Amino acid sequence: TLTNNYVSHTHGQASMFASLFFGLLDPIDGTLLYINAGHEPLLIFNEKGVHTRLEPNAPVVGIFPNVDYSVKSVVLDIDDTLLAFTDGVTEAMNSKRERFSDMRLGIVLEEPGRSCQKILEDIVATVERFADGEKQVDDITMFAVKRLAKLTF
Repeated sequence: TLTNNYVSHTHGQASMFASLFFGLLDPIDGTLLYINAGHEPLLIFNEKGVHTRLEPNAPVVGIFPNVDYSVKSVVLDIDDTLLAFTDGVTEAMNSKRERFSDMRLGIVLEEPGRSCQKILEDIVATVERFADGEKQVDDITMFAVKRLAKLTF
């Protein structure tokens, strides 16, 4: 809220804003506390596919002053993977001006038994094959984390 108020009051006339996802993951019990301020929905999936989308629960930062950015929570079960990505992934285009889309991303996520690194590599390779050399207008940025086991101390 403080960051939003600063940006909206200081830079509001310039129409500066940013989407963001802020999360805090407890590695012991898998609880993720988060705020999604207008960012692409993060996906939680396992070998059965995507089962949770962390949709925006607040507007982008910098447009509206005095917005309440409430914290949501979700639990990552053992073997769940959390995937964050920019819209450059799903909006990548081919020569026919077709977008890569959420549907195509979901298909890439269906293959079981991969590390986070392999998942990210597979997404990039699939997007590049789809785009087939077309210049992209947006960045392709991703982050993945997998909960492998319950930690105890």
